[in-house]
Amino acid sequence: MTDTLTETAAAPTTVPQEPSWPEALGARRLAGMLAETTGQPVTAADVEELVAREHLVAVDSYKGWPLYATAAARELNVDRPLRLSGVECKSSQISGHLIR
Repeated sequence: MTDTLTETAAAPTTVPQEPSWPEALGARRLAGMLAETTGQPVTAADVEELVAREHLVAVDSYKGWPLYATAAARELNVDRPLRLSGVECKSSQISGHLIR
């Protein structure tokens, strides 16, 4: 019997990456993105509230519906508490990386 050596390649480690989002989304899909990335309930009405408070601005439109920059949503820097989905949240509770 011959000794054999079995070589096993080390599995490459993968770093979880944030999902790739389109450049702009409507209020409903942007709310879904914010909810997914923050773990907090966010609705289209919440996005409209952010627009009313001038934290987000429409950058385009699709069939008459405003579209908002996903990068701008990620870079929001809100110093005062937000009321999202009827719950007052301090910005640090919403997300450490999305809405600060």
